[in-house]
Amino acid sequence: MIATLRAGFAHQKLARLIAEDGMELDTSALPRRPSGRVQRDAADGLFATVRTEVEADPDDWRAGTGWRGLTTMQGIAAAREKP
Repeated sequence: MIATLRAGFAHQKLARLIAEDGMELDTSALPRRPSGRVQRDAADGLFATVRTEVEADPDDWRAGTGWRGLTTMQGIAAAREKP
């Protein structure tokens, strides 16, 4: 339980640093479905862009808003196996 709390605090600190540096992934311009969820094609396109930036320099946590941006895009793109 302590390890989980520490990881949570570290994640919050990283999120705060990213916000302070203005590095949050901006998805506001992506087209949305009536439910408010980002349209899959648009999310997939941004995911590909972020992935390319991260893969170009995997040691730079800021590239493409870093690995955190990549995981954020996985959630937004609902990056699961396509039916």
